[in-house]
Amino acid sequence: MTLYRTDLAKGTKTALNASQSEALPQRIEFVNSVALAINDIIEMGPLLEDHVIVDLILDSDDLDTNGAPAITLSVGILNAAKTDLDTVASGGALWIVASTVAQAGGAVRPTTLHAFRLQAMSALRRLIGIKVVAAAATTVAALTNLNVNRGLWMPNTAYTANDFFTLPNGVRQKCTTTGVSGAVKPQFNAAYNNTTADGTAVWTTADPVIGLTVVTRSANFGS
Repeated sequence: MTLYRTDLAKGTKTALNASQSEALPQRIEFVNSVALAINDIIEMGPLLEDHVIVDLILDSDDLDTNGAPAITLSVGILNAAKTDLDTVASGGALWIVASTVAQAGGAVRPTTLHAFRLQAMSALRRLIGIKVVAAAATTVAALTNLNVNRGLWMPNTAYTANDFFTLPNGVRQKCTTTGVSGAVKPQFNAAYNNTTADGTAVWTTADPVIGLTVVTRSANFGS
């Protein structure tokens, strides 16, 4: 079992604090540049004090290329040791249980009602995590043969195949067609192994991603 932590979990990105009665969404991404194994834990980020869950969406690229994919993911609150998901702390049951969403890619909402019945805690910051319940039969890994790290994308710049740069969310883009970038930065395709045209160059998303969109509100307002 290995513990992985997102930038939000590490504190290098800030958890959003809902005020008054607003529902506040925050998207958290784990850049999956490693081969996930059974029982691995991904610490996604905190459920802040006095906050409750309004909605939650787990999304993933296709992380299993085998003909009989096996990978499954569960979501809930981590135990104190960060070695497992805690059903009691999650409100009595995990929120998403052994989802197959990463077998072909897609998105899923909670499969139990417990995420929405979870009581607010005024003095406790809980940690939301993802557990790998079953590992991939054949793991999808980050694209290889990355050559020169070009740092940041630049306009009207010549790029060579296998050059790469990193987007602000940590996902790398690999040049797969040599060419010159356009004058305006394109909207890069977020899906793993998909391409983006950029002037005469073409980029391919080089890292698969597991994402969690958490919508919370303050428990001090509303019912």
